[in-house]
Amino acid sequence: MSYSALTTTLLALSIFAPCVNAQESSASFQPYSHNTSAVDAKGVHHQGTDYTGSPPWLSDRLTGVSPDYPYEEKLHHHVGVGVIRLGLDLKTGSVIKTTVIRSTGFKALDDCAVTAFRRWTWKPGKWKEVDMPVKFQLGDISAPLPPRSIRLPPPQVSEPKKTVFAPRPRYPTDAQGHHPVGSGVVLMQVDTKTGRVISATMEKSTGHKILDDAILEAFRKWHFRPGATPEEVRAPITFTHPPNVP
Repeated sequence: MSYSALTTTLLALSIFAPCVNAQESSASFQPYSHNTSAVDAKGVHHQGTDYTGSPPWLSDRLTGVSPDYPYEEKLHHHVGVGVIRLGLDLKTGSVIKTTVIRSTGFKALDDCAVTAFRRWTWKPGKWKEVDMPVKFQLGDISAPLPPRSIRLPPPQVSEPKKTVFAPRPRYPTDAQGHHPVGSGVVLMQVDTKTGRVISATMEKSTGHKILDDAILEAFRKWHFRPGATPEEVRAPITFTHPPNVP
């Protein structure tokens, strides 16, 4: 099975039974992907399908960061697969030109892919051009990576946390003792001077009142850094559970 060379996965907040975990964004790089092509230093074009193992230009990648996955794109469930053509400086291996060969279907996602790829580097003197597939998807980043994949660092490793206190919702059980599942969006009104949440309401219900109540109970206690957020903050949230958990 072949994979896209770069996959970005994001789920704002997933709640698992019986424990609770916060999930943010993640990206993985598949050096054995064959859905890619390149032009070497001599101008010879290479297809990933010509190789049984890792295409040499993917093995020659030195550094790279994950694309950002914008909040608004995630909120509207924007996903897609695209291809970005990277022009490389033969002397340095740095990306000096980017072209969207195939759009993800959303300009914001294309722009995020381009911004990330401009920070990638390859071994100098080997490749003039590389076509890189990129896939934006929603999902659980705690799930295992595709075989032989490499997790990439986030685009802004040093970005400060916006929250001072952010308790996670409890995962309640229904009358039958089961953990219901569902996705929703909570809308918080924030006092920007203090960072405290003034009120929280469900902009989109999970479909289960007990889950909505658990969400509101937790998010009404949230405290952001003063001035770090706008007056309204939306947070998508998903309650799910792994196999064999009722």
